[in-house]
Amino acid sequence: IHGDDLDRIRRQCYGRGVCSRTQEPHLQLTGTAPTGVPWTRVAQPYPPKLCHALAHALLAPTRAKIWKA
Repeated sequence: IHGDDLDRIRRQCYGRGVCSRTQEPHLQLTGTAPTGVPWTRVAQPYPPKLCHALAHALLAPTRAKIWKA
């Protein structure tokens, strides 16, 4: 994986109780949301930006082969 792609994927929070990126408080994923759905299920989906970055990084070798051909 190319270094630029790693930079996109590597973004993570280093905060303790408060997010170092957004300054929003972290949530404990225990119990259920007001809708009755467990918080772990609510938090389960990956953020769209992370999905895009992963797809971009994983497809980079394929794109490189296409451009070289």
